[in-house]
Amino acid sequence: MDEGNLKKVEFIKRRIPGSIVDYYDRDGRPDEIPGTLKTSMLSPTSLPDNFKRVVDDLFTNPDRERIEIDGIDEGFDELEFELELNGKRKTFYVIHRNRIQPNIDVTRDLQYDEDGNPTTESLIEQSEILIREVIELNL
Repeated sequence: MDEGNLKKVEFIKRRIPGSIVDYYDRDGRPDEIPGTLKTSMLSPTSLPDNFKRVVDDLFTNPDRERIEIDGIDEGFDELEFELELNGKRKTFYVIHRNRIQPNIDVTRDLQYDEDGNPTTESLIEQSEILIREVIELNL
């Protein structure tokens, strides 16, 4: 979190209003139906540090059933965020941590032969890059 750029934050609810008008009508509590409502905040560079602090606090304090944020009257079922470090992006989840994927997509960095298969040389090169990155993170 300290080193990377926070590219995206999504607040997710597992219920949606029965109509679009109900969503914007704040006078009453709208009827809700099953669905997914996402509020997204995206930045081409990085979201501000105060966003990082909120996300980091939520992520480092597990054992939640819902996301509650001081100053916001509503709770969320999930908070999803995307970090970028050294040109690589990874998505994290506050509630459903088991959805965090350990793999790193290197398909765009590989070279392919005439049959569309990645070359052995490019696979070795990408493996060595990833190994160096892991070693540097553990120093």
